[in-house]
Amino acid sequence: MYVRLVDCQGKTTRQVHYAITNLPRHAASAHDLLTWRRGCWGIENRTFYVRDVAYREDHSQIRLGQLPRVMASVRNAAIDFLRALGAQNVTAALRENALRLDRLPTKLGILKN
Repeated sequence: MYVRLVDCQGKTTRQVHYAITNLPRHAASAHDLLTWRRGCWGIENRTFYVRDVAYREDHSQIRLGQLPRVMASVRNAAIDFLRALGAQNVTAALRENALRLDRLPTKLGILKN
C-alpha cells in the first residue's frame, strides 16, 4: 500500500493504492515494490506519452485492420531512431527534420556526405 496526494483544480485528495504480489516479505521491501511500480511509468512516459504528444496518436483516424498497429510500430521506430541520434526532445527533433527528407539517407547511413 502507498498513499499519493493528488492536486486537481485546487483541491488536494488522498489516494491509497494497494498492490498484490506473490513475493514473500523477505524478498522485496516496500521500497523495492514502490520502485518497481514507479518503473512502469517510465515506459509510459518514454513511449506512449511521446507518441500521443508528438504524433497526436489518440486523435488518429486510422482504425482499420492492422493499420493502427503498423503505424504504432512506425512511430516507435521513428522515436527510437531520433533517440539513437541523440535527440533529447522528440517533438523538437521531428519539427527540425520535417521537411529535410533529402538528409534522411545520410542520417540512416545509406549515403555518405
